[in-house]
Amino acid sequence: EGHLLIGGMSNMGKSNILNIIITNIIRTYTSSEVILGGCDYAETDIYYFRRYKHFENIGVSSNKEAFLKQMKYLEQEMERRAKILDKANCRNAIAYNKKHNIKMTYIVFVVDELPQLTVDKTCKDKLHTIMSKCRKYGIYFIIGTQDATKDTIGRCKMNCSQVIGLKTNDETDSITLIGKGYDLQDITVKGRCKIKNSEGIVETQIMYIDEDTIDKLLRPYLKE
Repeated sequence: EGHLLIGGMSNMGKSNILNIIITNIIRTYTSSEVILGGCDYAETDIYYFRRYKHFENIGVSSNKEAFLKQMKYLEQEMERRAKILDKANCRNAIAYNKKHNIKMTYIVFVVDELPQLTVDKTCKDKLHTIMSKCRKYGIYFIIGTQDATKDTIGRCKMNCSQVIGLKTNDETDSITLIGKGYDLQDITVKGRCKIKNSEGIVETQIMYIDEDTIDKLLRPYLKE
């Protein structure tokens, strides 16, 4: 559907959800079907996945210089894909892939802990600019954050058609993250969340995956 925003207070399951999503993308799609990139200033969760083939082209950044280099790559890729779509008379990458045998590779870029990145205005503006126009070209963002205030997620939320909301600190954060009346602040179970997209909203419990299981499942996908 587009970009995904995952939010909630610390230690309520955000990193686990990111682990599950990335693990399943790697296991489900080849690196010619989907390539991954990421930004993890803390060098903890997303940074861990940089060893796998799907991250080979874009990698995982952990500082401003490396992140802006990744964004430059995405900008150049959008320019390249724009010419392909125009020549093929297709409006977006999904339509293009339905009509052609040689597919346009989808790109998923994962940002862990948005506030660490957007505290820098240059990085924040670049992220918002690319998020606002990249879906057409088959490039999608997954944004994770513990800070659900308007200052942090305001413009990012505008570009995200899907939200996964875990427990928040208070009702104000819940409303900012997922909307009025969903009461994320009342969640008491770790990993419990509400998922909102074009089909509506559903409450569910996210499974837990540990590091040993990830290592075992993804061993065949390590870089040479």
